[in-house]
Amino acid sequence: TQQTATGDYENTLRSLKESEEEKSLLLLLSKDITSSRTKKDIQQIVSERLAKYFRFNEIMICLDNSDNLTHTNYIHTITEETMNHPNFAKGASMKYYINDGIHNVIQQTDEQVIFDMYELMRRPNRPYYVDFFYENNVNELIGFPVRVNNKSFGAIYVYVKEKRFFTEQQLQLARAVCSH
Repeated sequence: TQQTATGDYENTLRSLKESEEEKSLLLLLSKDITSSRTKKDIQQIVSERLAKYFRFNEIMICLDNSDNLTHTNYIHTITEETMNHPNFAKGASMKYYINDGIHNVIQQTDEQVIFDMYELMRRPNRPYYVDFFYENNVNELIGFPVRVNNKSFGAIYVYVKEKRFFTEQQLQLARAVCSH
């Protein structure tokens, strides 16, 4: 029983430490985001800060356009393989409908949405980015709504090659970051 108490104590300490690290990250990100003035500043936050806490293959931040009908890629952190794909520039610069069955679904939820790329490929009317990332061996798209003051204005798309890539703790932290 003393071993059990020691184990419980160690687990509690570990949980407290993780909670403190999460709070520190959120405060740091909040400070970074509010002080960022350019697209380059945001890119640096994504590629340097977020990459330390979340292992991801590819990430794209897509924002709604002023026409309220379409969204476009704002920032991306991608692999060299993806960047060198012959259709990358085309796909990254396209305007996509907000109501494409993916972006709008992500924006309408308070949680992340995990899409199986194989299932998305079975849809007859899918946006081009599904085909593009499927061709690049992505297995899951994890989408998070981007909100300020409870108003959604975009989505973060995380493309991963392994299914069930993130832990529940990482997903929880990512939700907090996206709705901050």
